[in-house]
Amino acid sequence: MKGGDSLAVGVQLSYDFAAILKMYQTPQSINFARPMLENLGIMAEDAEIFVSGDEEKREISLNIKILQDKEIQIGKSRIKLEAGKTISLIVSHKYEIPEMEKLSEAAKLTIKNKFLNADQSYAVFLMEK
Repeated sequence: MKGGDSLAVGVQLSYDFAAILKMYQTPQSINFARPMLENLGIMAEDAEIFVSGDEEKREISLNIKILQDKEIQIGKSRIKLEAGKTISLIVSHKYEIPEMEKLSEAAKLTIKNKFLNADQSYAVFLMEK
């Protein structure tokens, strides 16, 4: 981002962790990642995809367990993936308003405005560089 650029970030503030984890653990959610992996050359037989959660950290992760040694290319870089290794991508992290304020400060962004829904379970932050 450059000076004057803006960023809108939507954040779910309150949640039922078990319900959200269950939503991510559906075949549809897991299969959502397949085209991305196939574009990298990781086919269905090369990896197992599963979802896990850590309620204490409020994180839900998409995990990709490599089933066989594989080398992929991203741009000019070649990356070796070892069988048995797991790549975890955090796909969900629930924030509270003070955490969003600290996050924007750390990113050197200014919160210009925030919008909360009626029950204050969801917020949109308008940040500016």
